[in-house]
Amino acid sequence: MDVDIDHDTILGLPTGEDGANKLTDIKVSLGAREIFKLLPHSFVDPNKLPELFKMVNFRGKDVSQPARASNRVFQVYRCVVTCQDMVQNKDSTKSFDKADYYAHLERYNPIFHERIA
Repeated sequence: MDVDIDHDTILGLPTGEDGANKLTDIKVSLGAREIFKLLPHSFVDPNKLPELFKMVNFRGKDVSQPARASNRVFQVYRCVVTCQDMVQNKDSTKSFDKADYYAHLERYNPIFHERIA
């Protein structure tokens, strides 16, 4: 008996409409996470990014100029930014509501560029 069943389908893994395997993004993400774990790293809250940028950014020096060689310890930072970090309700009396945000984008203003970036 010749049965044509995709191995990923049997395992319940995501596949595309055309039957193409959609694991590429998953594998890339997992690979990036593995490399990240090997590097010196820290986790940063989104509200701490401006402070971190000032601290790391040559301690207030002109960032348009190339940095001189130094004995600085380098590390990478991981920051998980959610929609709550990117927008706020136009009605300041209301707090952020994710379901409302997705249902009514027009009720929210972008804030990421002002508070974080």
